[in-house]
Amino acid sequence: MPKHPAAPAIESLDGQFQVRSVSIRGTKYVLRELTASDYEKILKLAREDKDDPDDTLFRLMLDKSLQEPKIGVDKLYNGPFTVVQRLISLLRDMHFNPADIDEGEDDEETDDENVMGEAQG
Repeated sequence: MPKHPAAPAIESLDGQFQVRSVSIRGTKYVLRELTASDYEKILKLAREDKDDPDDTLFRLMLDKSLQEPKIGVDKLYNGPFTVVQRLISLLRDMHFNPADIDEGEDDEETDDENVMGEAQG
């Protein structure tokens, strides 16, 4: 028996994913929210980097999330630092501070965690 039974087929959740665009120095950048599956794969890869897992996490997330322009993350990282940081800031807001989630009294309280899922001391 499989560990997790198969869920019913869902045609598409495309309308539920956030898409953000920003124009920086005359170039339009479009970021799309990652799927939970993509995020889990990226997080696993980032945790393997013992030197700088957070940098690896955001580099991989940006690579997967960037829809326009169609350039690789390596080319983007060879561009201006402030452009990359602005895109990472949008990425953080989209994935870790979603404005479209209603926080009600039923939400469980959790310990603060850093991006890598480790409890803060």
